Amino acid sequence: MAGFIPVDHGEIILGDRMLSSNKIMLPPEKRNMAMVFQSYAVWPHKTVFKNISFGLELRKTPKPEIRERVMESLKLTKLSGLEKRYPNALSGGQQQRVALARGLVVEPEILLLDEPLSNLDATLREEIRGRTIELVHIIGATDENFAFRPSNDRCWEDMRKVNETHKHGETERKVAFVR
Repeated sequence: MAGFIPVDHGEIILGDRMLSSNKIMLPPEKRNMAMVFQSYAVWPHKTVFKNISFGLELRKTPKPEIRERVMESLKLTKLSGLEKRYPNALSGGQQQRVALARGLVVEPEILLLDEPLSNLDATLREEIRGRTIELVHIIGATDENFAFRPSNDRCWEDMRKVNETHKHGETERKVAFVR
C-alpha cells in the first residue's frame, strides 16, 4: 500500500490513480500517504518542530503555513511548548505523538498506522484517538475509508488479519488490515 514493496499480483488503485501493479509502482513520496511507525521513526538530530514540519517542507509549503499547521498539530497531540526539544529529551509517548503529528500535518489521502498509540496511557490514547478521528473528518475522509473507529478496537490496536467487504450504496470495497 505504501509503496515500499512491489506487488507481485493485483493492483492498488486510489480513486482513479494506479499506485501499484506488476507493471507500475508509484514511489511512496508521490502517493499522498503518510505512515506512522510503531517505532516512531523520529529523527534524533531534528527538533520536534522540524520533525513535524519535514513533510510540509518537502512539499515546498510556504513557511507561514508550515508554522500554522505544525503549531496546530502540536496542540492536537498535546505537545505545545515542546517544539524546540530534541527527541532524546522526550518520553516514548511524546516521541510517538511527534510521529503521529508528522503524519497528520501533511493531511494525507491515506494515513497508515502501525499501532501509533500503543505507548500512550489509556486516557491520552482515547483523547488522541478521538481527535485523530475528528481531524480525519475535517480533511475529508469518510468512515467508509477509515481504518479505525472507537467502536472497533480490533482494527485499531490489534491489527490482526481482518478482511472485510464494505458496502456503501452501490459500491463494494475490499479492505485488508494485516499486522
